[in-house]
Order: sequence, then C-alpha cells, then structure tokens
Amino acid sequence: MAERTFRDALGEGIWLSFMDGKIQSPSTDPATSVVQYKDMKIFHQLEQDGVRIDLPWDKVTTLFNQARLYEQLHDTEKASFLYRLIIFK
Repeated sequence: MAERTFRDALGEGIWLSFMDGKIQSPSTDPATSVVQYKDMKIFHQLEQDGVRIDLPWDKVTTLFNQARLYEQLHDTEKASFLYRLIIFK
C-alpha cells in the first residue's frame, strides 16, 4: 500500500522504469558491491543513450522516502539506485 502511494505521488519519471525492472543496475559480485553504492556510470550511460534523467525538486523528498521504504523491505539494490539518482541530479 505504501509503495503504491509513493508511486502515485512520484508520477512519471526514470524511477518508474527502474522500479518496474525496465532498467537494471549492472550486477556486481560481493567484492565490488561497496563500490556500486558510489557508481554513477549507469546514469551517464543512460544519458548517452538518450534517456532524459530529470528529477524535479518537488519529487526529491518523496523519492528519498521511497528509497527508505525499499531499505526497510531489504531491497537495497533499489534503495541504492534511488539514493544515487538523487545525488546524481
């Protein structure tokens, strides 16, 4: 229920493509997983591929709260992606 509420509040954006599994983070082995949390290559690659990565200021708090929800659900890959998106933009 909370996830649906966040999705409705966020509306359209790159985050929906990721949450729906249309964009995948590169898989990493456990030895490099710590580096993944700082890796911004995925966003640079998406921009090079012509994908617009916009993050309106009024969506930042909602996106952050969505990432926190993913953390609580132990979905750290999605949480990490959303945190990195906030930092990237």
